[in-house]
Amino acid sequence: MLNPVLLLVSTPVEILPSASTRRPKTAAPFRYRLMLPAITLMLVSLIGNYWAMKVSRFASEHAPRTLDWFQTLPEVRRTQLAAPRPYLLYIGNSQVTLIRDVQPGDRTSYEWLEQLVSERREAGERFVVYPGSLGGMTVTEALFTLDAYFRSAGRPALVVMALSRDLFRMVGARPEVVRVVREVGSQQELIRAADDADLPQASAALRFCLAQATPEQAASRDKSSPGTAEQALQSFAESLPIFAARDGMQRSILATFTRWRNHAFSIRSSTPRVLPSEIYRANLEMLDLLLRYASAHNLRLLLYLSPLRPLQPGPYSQVELRQFREDIATMSRNYPGVLRLDYLNLLPEGYWGNYPHGTPEGLDGQPDFAHMTGRGHLFLAQQLVKEANCELAASEADALCP
Repeated sequence: MLNPVLLLVSTPVEILPSASTRRPKTAAPFRYRLMLPAITLMLVSLIGNYWAMKVSRFASEHAPRTLDWFQTLPEVRRTQLAAPRPYLLYIGNSQVTLIRDVQPGDRTSYEWLEQLVSERREAGERFVVYPGSLGGMTVTEALFTLDAYFRSAGRPALVVMALSRDLFRMVGARPEVVRVVREVGSQQELIRAADDADLPQASAALRFCLAQATPEQAASRDKSSPGTAEQALQSFAESLPIFAARDGMQRSILATFTRWRNHAFSIRSSTPRVLPSEIYRANLEMLDLLLRYASAHNLRLLLYLSPLRPLQPGPYSQVELRQFREDIATMSRNYPGVLRLDYLNLLPEGYWGNYPHGTPEGLDGQPDFAHMTGRGHLFLAQQLVKEANCELAASEADALCP
C-alpha cells in the first residue's frame, strides 16, 4: 500500500510567485530580435557558397564529352533553316558519347561516323551527323528525340539508333525533354498514334509525361500578380549560389547516396540488374510506337542492339538478353523500313574500359560493361558506316555499297 505522505511529497507542485514578487516583463529591443534571422541568413549564405563551390568542382570533373541533344537543338534548327544540309541523326544513351580510358586522338562513334560517311561522298554532298544523345536515355526520350529533330531540322537522310537494354530500365522522360516536344507541338499526335495502335501502356506513359501545365496555362499564370511575385522571388533566389546550384547539388547528393548504398550492400558493376517485366513490356510498346512513327513519316531507320562487354560474370542475364533479341527481331520484321543489326557481341574484351578513380558511384577500377575505349568507338563506327552508306545508297541509287 502506498504511503500517502510519500505520495504527497513526491508529487510536483508548482509554486507561483505572489503579486508582490512578480517582475514586469520587458520587450527585447527590436534590433536584438533581428539578430537571429540575420545570423541565419549569413550562415545559409556561407554554407551555400561552400556547397556551390563543391558542386562546381563535381560538375567539372564529371562533365559529359558533349552536350545533351535538347541543348544543341536550337542551334541545329537555326543552321538547317539558314543552309539545309542532309544529315544523319544518331540516337543513343551515354555509350554514344562517353569514352573510357581516353587517349589522344580518340573520338566518339558519332564523330567517327560523320567523318567516315563524308569521306565516301562527293565534297558537295557532305553529310553532317547530329547526336541525339542523352545519358540514361529511355525509350520514351528516344521517341521524343526523333520527333523533335524531324519537326525542327527537317527529314533526316537516315536515323541511326543505338538500342541498349538500359533504355528499358525506366519509363518516362525528363522535364527538359518534354518541354522540347511541347515547343514543336506534336504531343497530341503522339498520344493519338499510341491510342490508334492499341498500345495502352505507351499511351498511359505519354499522357503522364505530358500532364504538366500547357504553355498557355503557364503564360496566363505569369500575367497574374502572384506569378509576377513568384518570378521576382525566383530571380532573387537564382542570384544566391545555394539556389542557383540546386540542380548540381541534387546530383551530388544523389551520387553520395549511391556511393554509400553501393558500399553498404556490396553492389559492384557486375551485380545483376533486375528489370521488372511490367517496365520492360511498357518500353516494348513505346519502341513499337517509335517504329510506327518512323514508318508513318517514311524515315529510314538503322536500329542496332548496342554492344555489351563479354566479361563474365556480368550484370545482364543471358536468358533476358535472349528474350530481348527475340522481341526486337519479331517487332522489327513488321516494319520494312527498319534495318536491324545485332551488335551485342560485336566488341571483344580488349575494346572496353574500367571506371576511373573518383567515380560518383564509388566503382573505382571496376569493369564498365557499357562504355568502350576509343578503339571500341572507332571499330563500332567502321561497322556502322558500311550499313549507313548502303542504306543511303538504297535511297539515292548511288554506288556507295561495296
